[in-house]
Parts: sequence; C-alpha cells; structure tokens
Amino acid sequence: MEDVQDEFPCYGYRRVTHELHRRGHLVNHKRVARVMRANGLGIKPRNRYVRTTDGGHDSPIYPKLYGNPGEAQHGLGG
Repeated sequence: MEDVQDEFPCYGYRRVTHELHRRGHLVNHKRVARVMRANGLGIKPRNRYVRTTDGGHDSPIYPKLYGNPGEAQHGLGG
C-alpha cells in the first residue's frame, strides 16, 4: 500500500484500492482507508475556495455595480 502511495501520492483510498486489486491483492476498501488513516498516508484535500477580494485596505469601497438592472441607479423604491 505504501508503494502505491509513493508511486501515486495524490491517490486516495479508492484509487489505492483499485490499484491494489489491479496488482492482484484482494483487499477491502474500508481496510485500505483505515490503514491509510492510521499511517498518515492520506492526501491533503484540495482548497476549492479562492479569495478574490481584500477588504483590509484604505481605498474607498464602491457600491455594487451589477445585479438587478436599475437597482444601483434608482435604489429599491425605483
């Protein structure tokens, strides 16, 4: 299992289980997950959130210029 993890470091327990089956080892996916977790062989999850704004600045903050048409010009009562 460690050989597969060394060869494919981005593989999680599902891919490691599939690779072990391909290499002729009969193992259960739950055992692979448990052994990987116990030995610290898991992968780091991808960070899917990207922060695109920085609110800690001294520049002026402009009003929302997109969204519902006419909302920025006429306000809510328009």
